[in-house]
Amino acid sequence: MLSVAFSPKADCLVSGSFDESAIIWDVQQGTALRVLPAHAEAVWTVGWDREAGMVITGSADGLM
Repeated sequence: MLSVAFSPKADCLVSGSFDESAIIWDVQQGTALRVLPAHAEAVWTVGWDREAGMVITGSADGLM
């Protein structure tokens, strides 16, 4: 895991990883809600918009 960000309500978090994915996690259950095949390289940074409706990712592949 390279990066982690809590949602604005702190009920979910998103993680970015060397395996090119971003994963949205349920904090209470500790389970993955969704795996996002986000990029062609490692996901270096992750975040949320203010309403927690959108996950933002940045990768070594140069894409966001």
